[in-house]
Amino acid sequence: MKVKYYTPMATMAGAMLAAMIALNGLLSRYTTPFFSSLLVHGAGLLTSLVLWRLMNHRGKLVSGAAPLWSYTGGMAGALSVVTANMAVNSPLGLTGSLSIFILGQTVTSLGVDRFGLMESPRRLLTPLDALRIGLILTGSLLVINAGGPS
Repeated sequence: MKVKYYTPMATMAGAMLAAMIALNGLLSRYTTPFFSSLLVHGAGLLTSLVLWRLMNHRGKLVSGAAPLWSYTGGMAGALSVVTANMAVNSPLGLTGSLSIFILGQTVTSLGVDRFGLMESPRRLLTPLDALRIGLILTGSLLVINAGGPS
């Protein structure tokens, strides 16, 4: 895939993520955060299987080459949906929750890069990385605190 497509694809994924979190939060308001996570992951599984078949993939669904620990991503996904459902329905709201999610993702990603976790290439951190975290933190605090009472 050409590099020029990655930025629009990432932007689209971010928009879908925000919509997904809002919809999951709404569903959890009428059920529970855990049950809504179960429902959305079930729907995601079915959607993935349909897309897999539509793309003419006939091979195995599971590769024997993947390390066993790599399959634990689903557990992290389920826990993130449950905690997101709780956060979105808190005083943080969708925008405040998403800004904090981005902070957590960025800090974790820097740790993964720095230590080469999960077979990622190692990367030395720079002062610019600290500036990025500071700016994201500042932006998150502004989003959360500058809105005033609702």
